[in-house]
Amino acid sequence: MFITETDLQSTGVIVKLLGFSALLFAGPIGTYFYSIDAIFQGNTTYAAGAAALVANLVVVGYILTAMVEDMNADKVEKKD
Repeated sequence: MFITETDLQSTGVIVKLLGFSALLFAGPIGTYFYSIDAIFQGNTTYAAGAAALVANLVVVGYILTAMVEDMNADKVEKKD
């Protein structure tokens, strides 16, 4: 069996999706529990805000990664 370029691209997409999914799960939770005592001295409102910020940053990062990947795919297709 030969591994085609499409198979490698599909694998890369799935790895990125799983990575960002793990970040979207662990990032905000970790941020909340770390910042609640270490940064905000028990203020849960600010800790929740920080967790929401981290969640939004992960989503924006995923969108930017997808856009860059799509632009690179368009450049490769134009060269062919």
